[in-house]
Amino acid sequence: MKNKSLIILTLISVFFFCVISCTQNDSPTPDSSFSPATRELQQLVEDNMQLKSLLNSAITKGAQINPDKTTNPAQSLKEYYEFVNWASKSMPWTVLSQPEGTDIFTCIDQSLNYFFFINDIPLEELEGKSLYNNSLQYVEPYRSWLKTFAKEWGAYLDTEASWCKEYYDIVRKEEIFGISKGWYENSSKWKTFNDFFARHLSSPSARPIVSYTIDAIVTSPADAVPQGVWKIDEESYIQQKEGVQIKSKKFSSIAQLLGENSPYKDYFAEVR
Repeated sequence: MKNKSLIILTLISVFFFCVISCTQNDSPTPDSSFSPATRELQQLVEDNMQLKSLLNSAITKGAQINPDKTTNPAQSLKEYYEFVNWASKSMPWTVLSQPEGTDIFTCIDQSLNYFFFINDIPLEELEGKSLYNNSLQYVEPYRSWLKTFAKEWGAYLDTEASWCKEYYDIVRKEEIFGISKGWYENSSKWKTFNDFFARHLSSPSARPIVSYTIDAIVTSPADAVPQGVWKIDEESYIQQKEGVQIKSKKFSSIAQLLGENSPYKDYFAEVR
């Protein structure tokens, strides 16, 4: 009888050992062929079931909104890892496939916007969490990982592998970059994509600052297109019924724009 009990206990122990071993092996290890940032994401997701659920939810909703894999290539967690890995060593205009003949500026714009398509999808699970938006990009540790990815991509774009004559010829043909207008330093100084992207002016006279003593004239530190002009009432609310859309959020007051604790939140009251 004792031997029989011992055998049963041994079998039970072996069974539980197998269950535990299988459970532990069920979590895939990061793919060693992926970039460090992608491997870090894989590890974060496998270590955090809540994050895994949220990311899967965002990807699933994205696939429902846009099932076209040409413009929404990441429709599963595996495909998202592959996309992130690809993007970390790609040129900004090749991150996302675009129809033939699409101008480079649009390609860059759509490629960058795609990251926000997945990461800014509203999730019911995040409602009432006091986030800026109830979307994944504001959830830790994923929020911090996005910075890791951006730094990794930026580091690649700071290498000479990210620039060549072919790339220079591509951007030179695009009038929107103004390369042929004589505004910028000699292109021989551009050894990387970041050198081109943060290119210096040929001289201060290429972009003169006019009327800098008049406060009513706004000087922009970068190329931009004014979105509009709105009045502000005596309580610092913007006189626009629908609010003013800035990126992914609508603003209705200066305090909301600058922050409730900003010492300048009422500075613009009644500015016309």
